[in-house]
Amino acid sequence: MKLLVDFGNSRVKWAWLVGAELRDPGALVHAGIGIGTLVARILAGRRAEEVRLASVAAGGVTAELDMALQHAARAPVHVACTRSAAAGVRNGYH
Repeated sequence: MKLLVDFGNSRVKWAWLVGAELRDPGALVHAGIGIGTLVARILAGRRAEEVRLASVAAGGVTAELDMALQHAARAPVHVACTRSAAAGVRNGYH
């Protein structure tokens, strides 16, 4: 079972990938919630084989979230990285 996490500017969203099916999606506003508490709420006592993380947060926040997920899930975390352009599309994010 894989955990998919999308850490946005104001909300974090997640779902569990079981085979080809997304299960148990969740979302919450993350302002004022510590990273440890956030990760505990996302995992809700579950174990993941691996975690896929997409984040638009500052590098330090993403790194902290990455480490917290690795520690709590005891699974490798793969952080999505963007390029400035791909397939004819330009990325406007820094």
